[in-house]
Amino acid sequence: MATKTKNYDLIKPTENDYYDVNVQNNNMDIIDTALKEVSDSDDAKLQIGKDYRPNLLINGDFQVWQRGTSFNIAAGEVKYTADRWIGDGFGTHAYTVSKDTNGVLLPASPSEVRSLENRIELTDAVRNNVINKKVSYTISVDGIIYTGTCVLTSTSGINLKGASDTSLRFEWNALGSTCISIYITFRDVLSHIVNYIKVELNDHATSFISKSYGDELIACQRYYEKYDFNSSVCQSGYQVIGFPFKVDKRVNPTMTFKSQNGTLNKLSAWGALNIYATVLSSMINTEGVELINTDNAVSGSRYVYSWVADAEL
Repeated sequence: MATKTKNYDLIKPTENDYYDVNVQNNNMDIIDTALKEVSDSDDAKLQIGKDYRPNLLINGDFQVWQRGTSFNIAAGEVKYTADRWIGDGFGTHAYTVSKDTNGVLLPASPSEVRSLENRIELTDAVRNNVINKKVSYTISVDGIIYTGTCVLTSTSGINLKGASDTSLRFEWNALGSTCISIYITFRDVLSHIVNYIKVELNDHATSFISKSYGDELIACQRYYEKYDFNSSVCQSGYQVIGFPFKVDKRVNPTMTFKSQNGTLNKLSAWGALNIYATVLSSMINTEGVELINTDNAVSGSRYVYSWVADAEL
């Protein structure tokens, strides 16, 4: 008596059965259908890969927070929060920006305008490919995804919740010579979580795919890098040996030094919190700090400090 295969119910005649072309054809049809399903699935995956475009925004899902995890934005204040994201105090009241497991939290606030800004650096390649060109956006706020297309020209924006609803807007300013500013702006007093924002060179939106934390951090450190404990030896003439950056900066950064107890522009002598060498200047380039010039560092002694390299737009 004929039996069937486990997965696709192909008929398996016994050795004593007569050949039946219908059985053979039925088996071939089952195999053909199964192979087509596999082929279609692979084609779809390949098409997604061809269609996908990377995010023009760095730290689009708010993974990296080198400066801290909670910030108060006063009226009229402009302050970096999560890496590459600026809190803009356009309203008349202060508001808070803080890290959340699902992105960035903007708690309920009396501020009538709360805005987060991400600046896309206008390298020659970006300028030629982005300005006055169609881009697509994918924005997730409070778990709701908004998608669409726009042209990054001049200054404009889109109401994400409908033509007459200004409570949630995607906005941009393409007038600068060094960057394009991208904004997500709330005009209400409710609490919101921004999960992610993606802007891509495409005529339609594709899925947001999160980078690894390490890759996102490297991209962020081109603009801002901090180190909480560093030590160097004074070699001669009050000059303390420098150090390389983990990531080359886009321009020569502004350096800030602090001693072990947080005193600005001081280096602490090893093992002595309150014995300092004052930083007078530093020789820097995009790759690191060559020398730190001080007023009274002792030759051969080791000094400890934290530092920040700021090359933001």
